[in-house]
Order: sequence, then C-alpha cells, then structure tokens
Amino acid sequence: MHVSMKLNLKSVLIVLLVIVLIISFPFGVRVWRLYSFAGQREAGIEVIENLRLRCPENVEEVVWDQAISWTRTAYYNVFSSIDNPTSKDLIPFISEVKVRLNEKIDMESIDWIWSRLALTGPYGREYVDRIWQEYKATVRDRNSENHSSRFRQ
Repeated sequence: MHVSMKLNLKSVLIVLLVIVLIISFPFGVRVWRLYSFAGQREAGIEVIENLRLRCPENVEEVVWDQAISWTRTAYYNVFSSIDNPTSKDLIPFISEVKVRLNEKIDMESIDWIWSRLALTGPYGREYVDRIWQEYKATVRDRNSENHSSRFRQ
C-alpha cells in the first residue's frame, strides 16, 4: 500500500506539473513576444534619435529638434502595442527608414518618415491623417517662415 501511494503521489505531481506547464506556456510566449517587440521598437527609436545629430544647415536646431520629437511621438503612437495590426510592419519600417536615411538628410527626410508611418496599416494612416496638420503648422511651417526670413535680409 505504501508503494502504491508513492506512485499515486508521484503521478499526481507529474500531472500537476504538466498542467501548470500547459497553462503557463501561452503566458511565456506572450511575455517573449512583448519583450521582443519592445526591443525592436527601441531600435526604431534609436534610428530616429540619431537624426538629432544630423541637423541640416538650412534648418534651425530648435526646429529640427521639434521635428525629431514629433516624429518620435508619431512612431511610438503608431507602433504602440504588439496587438496593434501595424506591429507586423515594424521591422520592414525600420529597414526602409535606415535605407532612406543613408541619403541626404533634410526636412523632406522627416516628411518621408511620416509618409511611411501612414503606410503601416489602418492605424498608421489614421494617426498621420489626424496629426499631420498640427505637426505641419507647428514645425514645418515654422521652419519655412524662419528659413525665408533668414534669407530675405
């Protein structure tokens, strides 16, 4: 009787362990996906932030800094969650931005990033459509005014 009780206890523990593993597996996968997404998203932030050091000569530093900040915020909002349909577009987005930023950097480079954000599914399009005019009025138009007034003298 003592041997059979040991086997039963051992069997129960094995079954409980298997059940715990089965139940926790989706959670572990989810945690891994979130961790991976966060790392990939930070790689995109690094690409955008590196633009701060590449301010074009014809753009005031304060305007360039604002453009980078707005673009960073747009990026974070478009790629806000792994559950967002645009998350599958994250790696292709970063790759395309890196290629584009190997060319001449200017305000059109920032505009291109915004245009590319708009291509990242319905949420990207909705976000850019909703925020672009405010960004343009705050940053782009300010640069145009400052640029033209500087060269009128």
